[in-house]
Amino acid sequence: MLFRSKAQSNSKVPLEHGEKIIVDAFSGFLWLTGEKSIVILDHNGVLQASYRAPGKIEDIALALNQRAWLLTKKSLIEIDAGGSLVQSVKLKGIVKHSQGLAVDSLANAVWIAAKKNLYRFNMANLAESPLTVSLTPAKGEHDAKANALAIDPVTGVVWLAGKHQLRAFNRAG
Repeated sequence: MLFRSKAQSNSKVPLEHGEKIIVDAFSGFLWLTGEKSIVILDHNGVLQASYRAPGKIEDIALALNQRAWLLTKKSLIEIDAGGSLVQSVKLKGIVKHSQGLAVDSLANAVWIAAKKNLYRFNMANLAESPLTVSLTPAKGEHDAKANALAIDPVTGVVWLAGKHQLRAFNRAG
């Protein structure tokens, strides 16, 4: 994929490959991830900023404060629209086998779905231990592994889709 650079409108800057794309409804900016990088483009496709992640970007979510949250196998990262690191936390020893993330801006929370648990991190203090919700199935239930995660931005209900079931969790887990 090629796009124009802000500094040199006629130059073309290559991106590893586009994997995920989200649009900021307020600014119209596009946030496009490659394997280990993210580029931020304006509504005309002109490069505004970029960021190089410390690992493969597994998922991306955008908060109402126009900051993106990136999930890698080893880190949860917050960056601003200028491509600057705001904060990050290492997930080793906390989250295993992450599947995706969602942001609840009204509750100041970032949710990560993993193979056996759902985690809620405090956006204001990533060093704080996250709330952990077990996804272990009850007797007679099918495997509760998370395949997809979404959040209702108003009510904060977290939707978790698995192979055999759809589950909903409120903001408290």
